[in-house]
Amino acid sequence: PSSCTFHFVRAVGLPAGESTLTTLGDALAQLKSFADSTSDPKAVNASLHDDILPTVSASISADEQVTRASQFSAKVSNLRSLVSLVPSDTVNLINKSADFPIRVRNDLAWDVNVTVTINPSDPRLKVRQSAITTIPARTVTAVNVPVSAIGSGDIEVTYQINTADGTLLTISDDILVRMRAGWEDAFTITVAIAFGLLFVIGLVRSVRKRRAGREEEENK
Repeated sequence: PSSCTFHFVRAVGLPAGESTLTTLGDALAQLKSFADSTSDPKAVNASLHDDILPTVSASISADEQVTRASQFSAKVSNLRSLVSLVPSDTVNLINKSADFPIRVRNDLAWDVNVTVTINPSDPRLKVRQSAITTIPARTVTAVNVPVSAIGSGDIEVTYQINTADGTLLTISDDILVRMRAGWEDAFTITVAIAFGLLFVIGLVRSVRKRRAGREEEENK
């Protein structure tokens, strides 16, 4: 995209410095990657199209071109920020296998296709598969990422969103996860013991009732 920008500017006879072209080219590359992930790439590109030519206008100085290129880059960043991660509190994980819920906000006027994943700081938590999904326009959607937990302990994770072509869109701050995967086994054992005790108690009562019935018949 930087090369395309350079040839476009030269073709229409607009002077632009290398710094301007680099900034503009990088911004256009980000815009294209983002737009291609939406339900209407043409509309997304068109939303910022009118801001390109003023950046390399021959009537402004090289310094002003650099400033405007930076402003265009900021507009692209602002557009991309309309797809974001909803802040998360501490997460408690008590199952060995679970769907890890991550909320994604899409404030765009278009649907967007993204890949959502988790980056654990500890190998005791493994991501079985990243979630590839479509976030509808102007919604907050819960995306489930399947994970496997081994053992117990407190770890930190980050949530990450990529565009459809794998370009990083955003990443969250560190989030605390309290893993208590062993509790699942303890709960299962406890329930099994409880049912076993109930069965034994029921069996003892049944035997006692039969004995009592026999003794009554013998005493008659």
